[in-house]
Amino acid sequence: MKLQEYLESEQRLLDYYKDYPDVVSIHQAAEILGTSNSSVQRAIRSNRLKHLTFRTAYRIPILWIVEFMILERKSPSQSPRLIINNEK
Repeated sequence: MKLQEYLESEQRLLDYYKDYPDVVSIHQAAEILGTSNSSVQRAIRSNRLKHLTFRTAYRIPILWIVEFMILERKSPSQSPRLIINNEK
């Protein structure tokens, strides 16, 4: 993906999720990504999804979720829906 395409995709997704807080919980991240809490936790544990840890709670900035969505896509033509389990 070219830099310009990446930046355009990132801005579109950030605009789409502007109603969410800047930093979200695992539950909110799962809602955004259209997947389960355990899938988000798996992505965090495998270090594919950047996150912050506050005591025992994970928090994920929206920007990092958007980055994850863009980088996890199988192809540029695919919708911005997440592929967490690498299912084909």
